[in-house]
This record gives sequence, structure tokens and C-alpha cells, in this order.
Amino acid sequence: MRKLLQLASSLALAGIVIPPILYFTGGLTHDAVKSVTLVATILWFAATPFWMNDRSQT
Repeated sequence: MRKLLQLASSLALAGIVIPPILYFTGGLTHDAVKSVTLVATILWFAATPFWMNDRSQT
């Protein structure tokens, strides 16, 4: 479960960083960047605290 949450967090972080770069290069519209970034932010905040607080895996 921890690995799945870490994967989701990593994908969400990529979803936060990559769309603005694509917008700058002309690959995405402004509305698409806002939508993808919003969903990725929600996913990141939903997934990350659960694997970062898990002290049983250390």
C-alpha cells in the first residue's frame, strides 16, 4: 500500500510541474493547465500524508 501511495504522490507531483511547462511551450491551453493542476494537487494532498506518516515501514 505504501508503494502505491508513493507512486500516486509522484505522479501527482509530475502533474503539478509538467503542465505549466507544456503551457509555456504551447502544448496545453490555460484551462487544461488549471484543470490538471487542480486534480494533481488534490491527489497529492490526499495521498502523501498517509505514506509520510507511516512509521511502521522505517
